[in-house]
Amino acid sequence: FEPDSSSDEENEDKRVKIHPHTVTAKYATQPGDDGYDDAPSFEDFGSFLEETSDKKKLMESRRWPLTLFGAESDGGGKAAKGPGKGVGEQLASFGEASVSASRLTWVLLLCAALAHGCLIVLTRLASEQFHFAPLFLLTVRSVVQLLSVAVPLLRGENPFGPEGYRLRLFCYGVAYSLSLCCAYSSLTFVSAGNATTTWRLATTALSAVLAFLLLEERLGLSDVITIAAGLCGLGLLLLPTTDEGNSDAPTNPVTFWKGAFGWSLSALAGLWMALALVGYRSLKDRVGIGTALFTVSWTSCLLAPSTLAFLQDGWAWPVSVPAWAIMAGLVSCSAAAFLGMTHALTRLHPALVSASQSVEVPVAMLLHLAVLPVAPTAPEVVGNAMVVLSVGWLVATKLLLSRGGGLRQREEYEEILDSPIK
Repeated sequence: FEPDSSSDEENEDKRVKIHPHTVTAKYATQPGDDGYDDAPSFEDFGSFLEETSDKKKLMESRRWPLTLFGAESDGGGKAAKGPGKGVGEQLASFGEASVSASRLTWVLLLCAALAHGCLIVLTRLASEQFHFAPLFLLTVRSVVQLLSVAVPLLRGENPFGPEGYRLRLFCYGVAYSLSLCCAYSSLTFVSAGNATTTWRLATTALSAVLAFLLLEERLGLSDVITIAAGLCGLGLLLLPTTDEGNSDAPTNPVTFWKGAFGWSLSALAGLWMALALVGYRSLKDRVGIGTALFTVSWTSCLLAPSTLAFLQDGWAWPVSVPAWAIMAGLVSCSAAAFLGMTHALTRLHPALVSASQSVEVPVAMLLHLAVLPVAPTAPEVVGNAMVVLSVGWLVATKLLLSRGGGLRQREEYEEILDSPIK
C-alpha cells in the first residue's frame, strides 16, 4: 500500500504500517506525539481465521457475523441470530448449573445439620448409658478418621497440604481440634443441650465478625436479620427453667464454678470453631476436603488424649455390640457433618454455614424427646421454632435469588443481542 503522490502534502505527518491482518496508523500532529490507533482489519478477519484448523472449526461452528458496526446483509442478519441463540442457551445452562450447585450445597449443608443433631444424641447416649468420657469418644472418632488420608494420596496430593500453605493448614487443624476438645470437655460440666447451643451461638456470631475482619467478607442486610433471628432463638433456649430460676436452695460454690467453667469452655469452643471456619474459607481453593479432614483427624489425635489425661476422665473401651454400634454411628455422623459443612464453605459465607447448622439443636431435641418423652418448656418451643424458621427462610431466599439471578442475566444478555447497537 503506497500513498497517492497527489496527497503527499496532506499525509506528510501520517505514517502507515502494514501488517498482514492489522492496519496501524501513526499520527504525529505535534512534536513528540506518538499515538497509535490499532484496529483489526475486519475485511481480512475471515481469511485470517481460516489459516489455522482450530480457527476454521470455530468459524464453522459459530459463523461470526460481519455486522459488528451495523452494516448487515440478509445473510449476516440470519447469522446474527444463530450466535445469540447459542449464547442464550449457554447462559441458560450456566444459570441452571449454578442453581443446581446451590441446591446441592444447601442440601448437603442441611444433611450436615441433621448429622450434627444425631451426633449430639449419640454422644449423650454413650455418656449416660455406657459411661464413655466425651473426650474418649473424640479420640476414637479421630483415630478412625485417619483413614481419610487415602483421599489425597489417591489424588496424588500431599496429605499435609500444598507447599507454602502447610502452616496455615496446620493452624486450621489446631483451631478445629481445639474447638472440638473444648466442646467435648464442656459436656463434663454442663448439659449437652446447653453446651451445644452456646457453642453454635458463639460460632455463628464470631464467624460473622472474623470473616469481616480477616477476609473482608460481608453479609447482606437480609442475611444479618435472618441470622440475628436465629441467634435470638438460640438465646431463648439458654434461659433457665422454672425449677432452676425459683430454686431456694443455696448454690454450692463448687457446682457454680464448675458450671461457669463449662459455659466458658463452650464459648471458647465457638471462638476456635469460628477461626477454623474462616481459616478454611481462605484455603478453599488450595486444600481439598479430604486433606482438611485428615488434618483435623491427626491434630485431634494429638490434642484429645492430652486433654483427656489433663482432665483425668475415664478411659474405657466398648465391650458390647450396642456400644460398638454407637461408636460406628458417631464416626459416620461426624464424618458426614464435616464433609457437608466443609463443602459448603467453598461457596458460602462462614456465618451462613454456621447459622444453618443451628438446626442441629431442634433435631437433637426431637430425637431426645423420641427416646425420653418430656414436655418441653415454652421458651424451648419458641426458640426452636425461631431457629427452624430462620434457617428455612435463609435457604429459601438463597435458592430463589440464585434462580432469579440466572434468569436476569440471561434476559439482560438477550436484550443486548437484540438491540441494534452491539
